[in-house]
Amino acid sequence: SWRLHTFFWAVGVALRSHGTDAIFVECGTGKGYMAAGAASYYNFEDSGPDFYLVDVFQNSLVSKDGIESISPAEFAYTDNVDEVKKYFDRFPSIKVIKGLIPPVLSNIPNKPISFLHIDLNNSDAEEGALQSLKNRLCSGSVILFDDYGGFGGSCQAIVHQRFAKDNNRELLVLPTGQAVIIW
Repeated sequence: SWRLHTFFWAVGVALRSHGTDAIFVECGTGKGYMAAGAASYYNFEDSGPDFYLVDVFQNSLVSKDGIESISPAEFAYTDNVDEVKKYFDRFPSIKVIKGLIPPVLSNIPNKPISFLHIDLNNSDAEEGALQSLKNRLCSGSVILFDDYGGFGGSCQAIVHQRFAKDNNRELLVLPTGQAVIIW
């Protein structure tokens, strides 16, 4: 799909810009389909940047106002973080971290970030992740927003637009439903 192609392109740009000197972070991993595809494509079995896959690894979430929601794409999510960890065992540079974003992001080493994938399906969590990690983005970093606008993504789009404007960056909106910022 074009969404996966865009993900591979963004990973490739980050690899060419910074190699393995900076880390990769994915906020909102689910079962890890996108990360697994890129790790295979770019041969992370042998070497790769440290790649942190961060998620609550739950099919349902209770928001701060007490409303429970279940993902409409249940096939892509799991309640079993050990399943995800086992799947990524063959990639030594990939680390799976379970926890609520943004608080769990403090468990990621304080290193420059060259690739940031945001796929939290929640505008508050996405804003928290961006604010927590923005000072670690290095020149030329790629931020890929998985859900920009479209069905259920209008609040996220507002967060992405405001983040780009507040940081004097251009936001490229793609017909895939994604958006990109080159830092």
